[in-house]
Amino acid sequence: EGDVLPEGGGYGGVDGDTTSGAGDDPYLSDAGELELPPFDAEAASAAVSEVMGMALSLNAQPVLDSYVEVAAGMDATCPSWLNIDDVSYWYDDCTSLDGTRFDGYGAMIEYVDEPDGDGNLWDVLQVVGLATVTTPEGYTFSAAGSAFQGSSVTDDGGYLYQSYVEDGFVYDGPAAQGTWLGDGASADISSYALAYPALNGHAAYIAGRVLVDDAAIRAVVFDDLFLYDEGLGSPCPEEPAGMVSVLDAEGIWFDLIFDGAQWGESMDEALCDGCGGVWYQGSYLGEVCPDFSPLLDWGLSPY
Repeated sequence: EGDVLPEGGGYGGVDGDTTSGAGDDPYLSDAGELELPPFDAEAASAAVSEVMGMALSLNAQPVLDSYVEVAAGMDATCPSWLNIDDVSYWYDDCTSLDGTRFDGYGAMIEYVDEPDGDGNLWDVLQVVGLATVTTPEGYTFSAAGSAFQGSSVTDDGGYLYQSYVEDGFVYDGPAAQGTWLGDGASADISSYALAYPALNGHAAYIAGRVLVDDAAIRAVVFDDLFLYDEGLGSPCPEEPAGMVSVLDAEGIWFDLIFDGAQWGESMDEALCDGCGGVWYQGSYLGEVCPDFSPLLDWGLSPY
């Protein structure tokens, strides 16, 4: 199980240390005297808790569901199909008999018992394409990349999950309602998750970013955020490893650095306080203590 999840790459700054991480901060200012933005620890913790609550929902399922919904308009007249390497792609610029308009190319690909390098067999569903599909009701699905979701079961009773969404998917139809896709967000993000029911153990890893219009938090970047619990042997289930950068409604970037444990590694117990340092252009502002439980509290499947 030690090879199941990728290694995180957190910044490893010490909470409260006003020098840790500053040299790596991509938003560092060269200006002389820096005016620090106001910082409300309680409000910030609540906002980051909201981010943690939606993190695993930024997965490929809405894209897959939306593609299935618009593909229902296909018929024998439209679109045309092409087989490449045993994968059937549609390609056309046409309107089917029910009024669904297809423009571009795309495919839904299913893999069953696909082996990985660790001896696990995966079931994966993937959507790829560069296309626009418009339904008779006027809903529009746009694709410009790839999205997939997969699951596997290990020989020792572990459940593995992986999801990836590439930026470029948009849909305003029923299948996307109530999801990040239906909310108009733009995501380029991957996640991995692991559950061992016999051990009551969970782990989650998230990397990538999501952009949201007209929201208190306009963008979130997950930089190798990783958390696992006591059931899997974590010395610090209260706090993840890695970093989260947040863009607020005023256009200000804040970097949140957490000091949790990497997979299978020990750590200084004093750093495991459930809180992370908040930085603005290399200057330390304070700390946030969010609720990280949604990253692990998902039962058998995170998606």
